[in-house]
Amino acid sequence: MKKLACTILIGSVFSCAKQESTTITVNNVGALREIMHQGLFQTRVSLDTLVKKGTYGLGAMSKLSGEALVLDGKTYASFVQGEELVIGEVEDLKVTLFVYSKVESWDTIQVDGTNDLDALLVQKASQLSIDEPFPFQLLGSPELDYHVINFDPINGDFNKHKEGSFKGELSDQNLTILGFYATKAKGTYTHHESNLHMHVITSDRSIMGHVDQLNIERGSYKLLIPKR
Repeated sequence: MKKLACTILIGSVFSCAKQESTTITVNNVGALREIMHQGLFQTRVSLDTLVKKGTYGLGAMSKLSGEALVLDGKTYASFVQGEELVIGEVEDLKVTLFVYSKVESWDTIQVDGTNDLDALLVQKASQLSIDEPFPFQLLGSPELDYHVINFDPINGDFNKHKEGSFKGELSDQNLTILGFYATKAKGTYTHHESNLHMHVITSDRSIMGHVDQLNIERGSYKLLIPKR
């Protein structure tokens, strides 16, 4: 089993009034279909050219060598080095896939556990008059499975590109989950069977990765949706 080492460095009011809907701009660089079907995972952009304060985003590092996460302009990289998972802030991180948005402030909604995150997001976004696609944050201590991609572009079989990933489980820890909800981005920045793409980071910045399975049926959480 791979051992875990790490870490480097740190990172409103709900209204039911129905107003004119707001479109949040969600941008992406690269696309999952290009990675999955064409094997294109070269550097698309260096994040220091895109990221500013207020930027929130997630994606995959160049050559599928790790995961990327941006929270309010701070760029975190997560990758495997030897048998260890390494987390750090890297301003000029090179990525092959990245989805991001600029958010000045967030509406914070206290929610109880649910087994249907999609429906919860649609309901709360509608109440706040936010059109999809949109970013969101979920704060709390859910149970989840995550992975950190670790593909070998020279010796690896791309059809088995997840086999070398660092995989783990989290529970009973304070987590920040950044996600993007979209029904029309399948093959672009969400997988074909999902409306969500989410990354997680622990409060002590010791673990960061791509969320595979998420259980929020128990407990209460803070759901953050962009403020109008």
